[in-house]
Amino acid sequence: MTMWVSDYCKLCLIHSRCNDLITLGRADQLPKLLRYLSDAVVSMGRSEAFAKSYTYIKSLLNSEDPYLRVKEELKKKAVRVAYDVKKHLLKSGWDLIKALEFSAAANIIDTSVLGYQPKELNEVIWDLPGLKEFWGIPDKKVVLAVDNSGEFEIDLILAEALVNNGYDVELAVRGDSYEIDMTYEEVIREVNDKPINVLRTPNGMPPSIYVNDGFLISKGIANAEAYVEYGSSVESIHLFRAKCNVLPEVLSVPKNSVVIVSGKTLINLSKKFNVD
Repeated sequence: MTMWVSDYCKLCLIHSRCNDLITLGRADQLPKLLRYLSDAVVSMGRSEAFAKSYTYIKSLLNSEDPYLRVKEELKKKAVRVAYDVKKHLLKSGWDLIKALEFSAAANIIDTSVLGYQPKELNEVIWDLPGLKEFWGIPDKKVVLAVDNSGEFEIDLILAEALVNNGYDVELAVRGDSYEIDMTYEEVIREVNDKPINVLRTPNGMPPSIYVNDGFLISKGIANAEAYVEYGSSVESIHLFRAKCNVLPEVLSVPKNSVVIVSGKTLINLSKKFNVD
């Protein structure tokens, strides 16, 4: 695959990975990383470059999950917000549309989007969508492709809302650690005894590309872009915030808007912006 939404995405990759090394205390490894990235932006597509370059970061740091402590702190902060969200949904009779809005609004946490400053989850969880496309779910099986820790606590409530609305739910999770994304083991612990299946997808690529049946609810920018890049055929909606400088232009929404958009719309819009 060679798709990049914009050349700006290549700059975002370089910034993100350099920031990883600096944040994690290994700026001395920047020359090695920059040599790796100079090849990645030419020889790989967007999703592969982000995933494999993070695997390279882990090798430079000799760490399987460099952001483990960060994820633990994000989870602690999310617990109170998740309590309020679940309380609201219980009162509403598990309103599915509202549950989708909460999950999309929660996509506020990130370590690697160029030009984006994360905000506290409790400040933004009630934000309404700037773009909302949702015409129902035409399949009994729903696969929720998850991403960041700190948001997952809200996504798990979305999964519960789906179950309470009569759907069979499966969570798709990256097989290897990636930035602050949830790992399979972390998801299993949080799902516990809930009637929700968990799919461990191969390697560190976005799990959305491994969903082959059912209806996909894709969380986060990486899952959305991978869905478009790899040409998935399953019907889907995508929940995220337009955090970067590219997505607001593609979607015609203000920066940081909450977005609920169909996969069909994303594919059609992306055709106008793809670069080699």
